[in-house]
Amino acid sequence: MSPLKPTRGFAMLLAVICVLAQTATIFADANFHYHGTIVDEGGDPLAGATIKVVDQTASRIGSGTGLYVATATTDVNGRFSFYIDYGTYDLTISKEGYISQIFRYSGVNVPRIEVGNVTLKRNVLVTMSAAALVASPGSRLTMSVQVSNGGSAEETVDVQATAPEGWSAFLKNEAGEVKSLILKAGATTSLNLVVDVPVDATSGEIELVVSGRASVTKTLTIVVEGAPTSIATCTYPSKIVSPGGTISYKVAITNPSGEAGVIMLKTMGVPSGWSAYFLNDDKEEIDSVYVQSASSVTVTLRVQVSSATAVDTIGSLIVTAQLGERSTEVPLALKVEQRAATIELGAKYPSQSLKLSVATVYPITLSIHSSELVQLSADGVPEGWSVVFKTQDGRQVNSVLLEADTTESINVEVTPSLSSSQGQYSFTIVATGETEEGNLALTADIVGSYSLVMSLDSLYLQTIAKSSEVVTVTVTNKGYSPLTNVELALSYPDGWTTAFTPMKITTLAPNEKATFQLTVTVPEGASPKDYLVSVQATSGEASATVQTIRVTVEMESSWSIYGVVLLAAGAGVFVLIYKKLKRK
Repeated sequence: MSPLKPTRGFAMLLAVICVLAQTATIFADANFHYHGTIVDEGGDPLAGATIKVVDQTASRIGSGTGLYVATATTDVNGRFSFYIDYGTYDLTISKEGYISQIFRYSGVNVPRIEVGNVTLKRNVLVTMSAAALVASPGSRLTMSVQVSNGGSAEETVDVQATAPEGWSAFLKNEAGEVKSLILKAGATTSLNLVVDVPVDATSGEIELVVSGRASVTKTLTIVVEGAPTSIATCTYPSKIVSPGGTISYKVAITNPSGEAGVIMLKTMGVPSGWSAYFLNDDKEEIDSVYVQSASSVTVTLRVQVSSATAVDTIGSLIVTAQLGERSTEVPLALKVEQRAATIELGAKYPSQSLKLSVATVYPITLSIHSSELVQLSADGVPEGWSVVFKTQDGRQVNSVLLEADTTESINVEVTPSLSSSQGQYSFTIVATGETEEGNLALTADIVGSYSLVMSLDSLYLQTIAKSSEVVTVTVTNKGYSPLTNVELALSYPDGWTTAFTPMKITTLAPNEKATFQLTVTVPEGASPKDYLVSVQATSGEASATVQTIRVTVEMESSWSIYGVVLLAAGAGVFVLIYKKLKRK
């Protein structure tokens, strides 16, 4: 009988037996029971979390980094347990979407080791600025939400806001609505949670879900209080008007919904013989208005009362504003009284100081109790002056349509003529309506406009000591008022002398020019170098800018000849010496 030869299968079997024998040896004394519970940040149990056990006992691993010995997984209640022998162990607790934790247990020599509750935090964290808010029916709320990645790897998450039926909720950033995010490790991004509350809502909860490798759910409770937001409101719903007069109401139209829309406008119950219509800011007749979400637009309702309406009549009508299925009614009232349609004018600055040929603005206001077209004019304006009327946006006008019981702002632009003398002037602004007129007195104090300009025909002079140079100085009156006592003010080096003619110009009319002849004399013995002379024209009302003349004093010509002779003599001596040395 031939001896048995080991086969490859037999060898593998032996290897498995050896491994099992080694494992049996390791756990022969596995009498230590480790157990605990894994929960999330809210204290809820985490099923499927993994506990990896690595032996760090020095007597068993020597200089190694640890020996893997066991793995446990939490059940539906987040519980785990395992048996190992006495020693030092690292327990690594992890779950996808959560931040792992490592615990070390060393030399615990009791048969049952309670690890306790271990909390794993999600990689993605969600923070809301509030857990509950109070809102009005039909309103829109916006709340800040922060989403953070506390893990060590990039996370891609979906974000969703779920609202009760009839509500609207979504998340957005500056670019618009957001449904997913890519968060780098350690990054935080800010979003806004936008919630539209229905008109008939009482209260509700918004569920915010952020889903990635792990899901985070936050709940926002919204308590609805108060009456629904009105689509139309009028601050002054009751007014007084004369028979045959026109009155205007300012009506605020508000869109309380979550989307922009067209709001239809109409009037009901208008008394017989009266008329009522809506106007926009451009005085165009309208029957609807487009309003952005959570925004307001003001329109004008103009009511024309019949001239046959008896005094003491109280008329009424209703404004209806409708947005989709929702509408608001605003009751308005008009009491008819016999009253004058007085035009009232006012000015915040009725007296001002003016400069010749320079426009000055007088802001004024006009108001009237009933709507009228008012003509604007000015009486008593000095000859040559200009008076124009401009709107706030700069349009020149001669009339303005005044709405009843409103105020219109107008700028009166006044420009005095150049020939006006100094002193005080008065004129009157007249506003003339269909039946009445108003007056406003304004005052102007002319203070003059002065400007003196000076020019020199040369700013650089070359001369020698004990000589004089002449510069022509021209002065010009650039203002709109005469200048008096014009003369020159000079600054020059010590020992120098200056003179100018004429000594003084008594009067210099606007745009008139005059000249001075300025003589600058350099004293004997002045060193050859540059000197500065400053010149300024002055008057009793204004001064010109200072200008500087640079004067270069050169060496006198006689000294130049002496220098040439000395140089020639020196050269001759040098030649003689050279020849004598050459002979030697």
